[in-house]
Amino acid sequence: MEERRKTGRPSKGPRVRKQLRLAVPLAEAAEQYAQAHGMDFNDFCARLVSEHLQEQGIEVSYDFPIQEQLMTA
Repeated sequence: MEERRKTGRPSKGPRVRKQLRLAVPLAEAAEQYAQAHGMDFNDFCARLVSEHLQEQGIEVSYDFPIQEQLMTA
């Protein structure tokens, strides 16, 4: 019997859900920017928060992992 292969993206590690409400034009612009730079919206927001905290002198250990494409069986 063949071994079943895993499909889908590898995990990015533990995550916490935070709800964010943005004005429609801001949300649309952010989504377009993220897509144009190969990120999803969550990665874009995480990068902004991380960079802002570092500018404030708060050390954050987040290395902006790039999400791998889906793997198929």
